[in-house]
Amino acid sequence: MFVFKYTRTDEDVAQYARSFYKEGNTGKISPLIFSLFLIALGIAVICDAMVFTAAPGWFQIVLHMAGVMLIFFGVRFLASKKNITKQASAQMSKYRQLGALIGDEETEYVFDEDSLTISSSSYKATYTYSSLYGIKVNEGNVYVGIDPTKTVIIPARAFESDEQREEFVKFIEKKIEENKV
Repeated sequence: MFVFKYTRTDEDVAQYARSFYKEGNTGKISPLIFSLFLIALGIAVICDAMVFTAAPGWFQIVLHMAGVMLIFFGVRFLASKKNITKQASAQMSKYRQLGALIGDEETEYVFDEDSLTISSSSYKATYTYSSLYGIKVNEGNVYVGIDPTKTVIIPARAFESDEQREEFVKFIEKKIEENKV
């Protein structure tokens, strides 16, 4: 059985949001540069289509359409990356509004053999391990997904040692595997 008792901070939630942004961005190429490349390529294709005056009309139309599509996907890709930032901000606002769960009071997380129980002076919930869908470790913090909209954030400071964190992660992975539906 594992018991964690701590008060969640805004920084815990910010680290959670940053960990998922980093996961989506491999660092190989900046989303902004990729978006600008697609837009510039689309403009170049449209300009080339205008130069091919001797080409059949359908060829010019195809090049124009390809250019427009490249511009569209460049703008859409850029907008999707900005949307991630908006979603992270919205998630942090939602967590702040929960109060008891985030920052206002100490919350206890008990992971026993059968279930996870989350409790504070104003909140109590119990989840079976079959409702868990994943676990992630990033920069010492552990994130346990209860469902696609809820994640238990256990900050690095809640663990007494790296060994305890590793033992906990193995325990949760085993429980998730045993209780797959």
